[in-house]
Amino acid sequence: MKRITVILSIGILLSVLTIFCGCVSEDKGTEIYFAGEYIDYKVDIDDDGYAEYLRIDVAINSDTCGEFVLYGWISKDGESIFNSSEFTLNNNKGINWAHLSFDGREISERKINGRYNLSVSLFYPPDEEGNLTDIEEKYDIYVTSYYNYTDFQRPDVIFTGNYSDYGIDTNNNGLYDFLTVEIEMDAIESTTTWGMFSGGLYSENNFITSDPQPAIKIKWPLIEIEKGVSIYKFNFSGIEIHMNHINGPYIVTCYSLPWFENIATHPYNYTDFEKPGAEIIGILSDYGIDADGDDLFNYLNIEVEINYTISDVYSLSGVLRYDLGGYITVAYNTTYYLEEGSQIVNLTFDGKRIYQAKMNGPYNLTLELTDNNAFYNSKKTEFTSYYEFNQFQES
Repeated sequence: MKRITVILSIGILLSVLTIFCGCVSEDKGTEIYFAGEYIDYKVDIDDDGYAEYLRIDVAINSDTCGEFVLYGWISKDGESIFNSSEFTLNNNKGINWAHLSFDGREISERKINGRYNLSVSLFYPPDEEGNLTDIEEKYDIYVTSYYNYTDFQRPDVIFTGNYSDYGIDTNNNGLYDFLTVEIEMDAIESTTTWGMFSGGLYSENNFITSDPQPAIKIKWPLIEIEKGVSIYKFNFSGIEIHMNHINGPYIVTCYSLPWFENIATHPYNYTDFEKPGAEIIGILSDYGIDADGDDLFNYLNIEVEINYTISDVYSLSGVLRYDLGGYITVAYNTTYYLEEGSQIVNLTFDGKRIYQAKMNGPYNLTLELTDNNAFYNSKKTEFTSYYEFNQFQES
């Protein structure tokens, strides 16, 4: 009885292995390719008249079976929406159908009307290191039917398109501490979510500042959004605007819900905004330090002149690079409750790091100064004097 059980078990196991090995083929030379047939249609899951997805069925011809990865994107006038899916080809040879489901809320949010161009890529499943092997790619291979963005389910929270901007002077000194941008949003239902609205301030392609600043907002608070129309305020640092010496109008982009981009503020001069509490003047001097008397520098010391207008805790950092932009090392110095006026702060760089880079100077030095609230007060790029790397201690 035991012998029969063992024989049957072995027989079943061999059958399973045979089917499995026949289905998941390791032979990358098998025929699998796009058959050239596509079908697009809306998917309205809750029958409310607004589609949750735009689905595109993709025909794939194959003489094998197994798991594969299909990647696709639709585009219209430079706007792209992406989707990927894993699918299994069954034992049936010939035409098999795979599905791509594009988020209707993204189509609605971006207000993309029209016929969309479909591009697709087909891959073998990831290897042990997560790398995909390409089988076939097709760009703009298919054009969908015509759709209005209003056909699709709108996001839970949207930007209505109404906004305003103005400066805020918190200390009544005639300079704006913040540039406030109010955006109007509309929520389908009241909701509470972990996270923070995040926006960036730009001038053309130049980034100026963001709200919140990552160095300050370490923990994201709980956000309560009321049903209907409400206002959210972005408060952009006036000090950062002044530091960049860039006049407006500025461009505002929202990185989170409600998503929007490229709304323009009124014109401003950077001198309308608050000056930083301290400002980097530049390198006063730089020199090597031989701490052990062997005629090789253990350190490169750089004296940086800073002008302080507000007493506070300030941190100066410096990143040392060689002329091709390669990183060498970094140094920090924190100074406490400095008096107003011009003072010298030292940055001391490890000579071994300079030797290991095996690059001669002058070295590029990027300086950044922050205050006790982690606001950037000043940024500046300078160059050191000429040094040869073998002037520094090897180890």
